[in-house]
Amino acid sequence: MKKVIVGIVVFAGIIILFGLMREGLEWMSSEEMPESYFEDYAAAKASGLMDTGWIPPYIPKTSTKIAEQHDLDSHRVYMAFEYQPDDLHETRKACEREKPMKDGIAFGCTYFGFHVTITLYKNGKGTLTSALR
Repeated sequence: MKKVIVGIVVFAGIIILFGLMREGLEWMSSEEMPESYFEDYAAAKASGLMDTGWIPPYIPKTSTKIAEQHDLDSHRVYMAFEYQPDDLHETRKACEREKPMKDGIAFGCTYFGFHVTITLYKNGKGTLTSALR
């Protein structure tokens, strides 16, 4: 009987410990990979993330519904947004190359020493990723 009770206590302890570890990892993950959401370009600019290098200022100025996440350890940035499909001027002006695709254009740029890929789809959706060169 003692072995059964000890087994139950150990099992319960493992479950509790696992739950605490998981919560700790989720907290650490959110601290290491902060996420931001902005209704539009002006809100993203006002956040200061453009000044600190997390969001390039040459995403389309008509960008809305901007979801951004950056990794503090690797300095990678991931973004998704919507934009007006005819708003390519700033991106085209700032990027060294562009690659036409069937459903849009992929731009390659440099920002704060990072390689940035901005993909603007014809349907008005866009994505951005950046990483060290």
